[in-house]
Amino acid sequence: MDILDRVAKETNSTRSWIITSAIESYVMDRKWMLGKDEDVVGGAIVILYETGHMEAEASIDRVQHEYLDQIRATMHVHLTRDLCLEVIAIKGKLRDIKELAQKIEGKKGILAVKYNIHPLSE
Repeated sequence: MDILDRVAKETNSTRSWIITSAIESYVMDRKWMLGKDEDVVGGAIVILYETGHMEAEASIDRVQHEYLDQIRATMHVHLTRDLCLEVIAIKGKLRDIKELAQKIEGKKGILAVKYNIHPLSE
């Protein structure tokens, strides 16, 4: 039984409903990217990654140094010996936050990236 079937059984849902819900969640998670480059956004980026993956750790560290004006705070948590969680609180122009996000995603060792980012009116 694959993970989709296990989740369906555990949540008493259909595979179709879970897939639809996953797509909707993905789109909602990234709809902030559709604004204008000059729009100001704020929120948090949450990263789950494997400890010891140099590419993951280096990219997260590099981003934090490259985007000092956009990063308001960070929190690093050791979840297990092999997993870390990084929470990055951000505020800045959409163009810069998109660049920051692109430099984090897709790196080896990064297991998940979640966004909670919203437009801000100034």
